Amino acid sequence: MTFWQIPKNIKEQYPFGNPKTILMLAAGTGITPMFQALQRMFGKDEDDKESNSVVVLVFGCHSESDIYLKTELEQLKERYPNRLNIVYAISSPKKQRSGSHFKIGRINKKMIDDVCCTSNIDRNTCQAWVCGPPEFYNDLCGPREEKELS
Repeated sequence: MTFWQIPKNIKEQYPFGNPKTILMLAAGTGITPMFQALQRMFGKDEDDKESNSVVVLVFGCHSESDIYLKTELEQLKERYPNRLNIVYAISSPKKQRSGSHFKIGRINKKMIDDVCCTSNIDRNTCQAWVCGPPEFYNDLCGPREEKELS
């Protein structure tokens, strides 16, 4: 999967180009715009939706108690188990968790590769969306000032 820089934020309207798969990488409050997009894709009027994209959300938080919107995310996942997969990346867990929906550590290339492999993501047809604090974005995509990725 290739990440590339964009010169500025993109505002794309639903159905977001209708990609086959969307890999959402969010950290902390970066979940907010991702959740808004999820609501649009998996909202109450799902039968009228134009999108049939499969979404894999990797959401990084400091601890399990820092998972914003967890109840809402889990409700969406229960309603659309074949189209939405959520993986929580916990950097400082207070207790050990097991299961494929929990990863320990910060979101990095290896974790992304593992999630893509277990989710059967075709890296050639997948869109990757990244949203989070500047440090998170820089770690994954490099500073916005640089044209090449780190």
